[in-house]
Amino acid sequence: MQTLQRFKVVLIIAIASSFFVNCHTESSGYFQGRENTFTRYSLIYYESLNLSAAEAEFFEFNEDGRKLNLNLSVPAKVTFDKSIQGVKFDDMRLKYYKNFSGIKKNVSVEFYYTSNNIPYINDIEMVNSVGLPISLSSVQKGAGLNFTFIGAPVAKNEQVILKINELTFTNNKEGSNSFDISSSELSSLPIGNAKVSILRMKRVPATSAPEAGGVLVSAYQSAEKTISIQ
Repeated sequence: MQTLQRFKVVLIIAIASSFFVNCHTESSGYFQGRENTFTRYSLIYYESLNLSAAEAEFFEFNEDGRKLNLNLSVPAKVTFDKSIQGVKFDDMRLKYYKNFSGIKKNVSVEFYYTSNNIPYINDIEMVNSVGLPISLSSVQKGAGLNFTFIGAPVAKNEQVILKINELTFTNNKEGSNSFDISSSELSSLPIGNAKVSILRMKRVPATSAPEAGGVLVSAYQSAEKTISIQ
């Protein structure tokens, strides 16, 4: 049972990560250009698991560059809240991470190369929560979809992302608190049950990073619900 639960946690996190993780060519090859290291630090809350994940990932030159395995090529150290306790490295997705029970409001991420011990320290604040209205239980394809999501309106540097099966709709209009989706945009949905979830994400530049720069990502992933497509 414990093995099944751990598998469920990993599966949900992997699926949810598709909202905000781009595809990159990953490599564990040797890397010396420390000034070319682009950093991405994330704090993500998964409502269905009641779990927060702090993550640190590294790329060559920029976020679209080759993903770097600093665990092997150029030894580095990552701490969350000034502690290495509980920090793990994912060999498949090439990231450092630490999970926290419940919603974590903020986390301090520190990264440095072990050879020079010069720290880059960033603080990430959790975004506001977001959710789907209880009244959203069915959708008439021919009528489109209009609803107000639960939570604060879209703020600066934020976007709210709605996913219905494989369809994704993004609202990045500051001050908006709703989705207005036309019938034509829903035309590819098959009749029957559909999985729906909503995510709020904020991206801002890292305050402390190597010359290539970095980004801080915070996200609140709502629990998935099933609705009827008619």
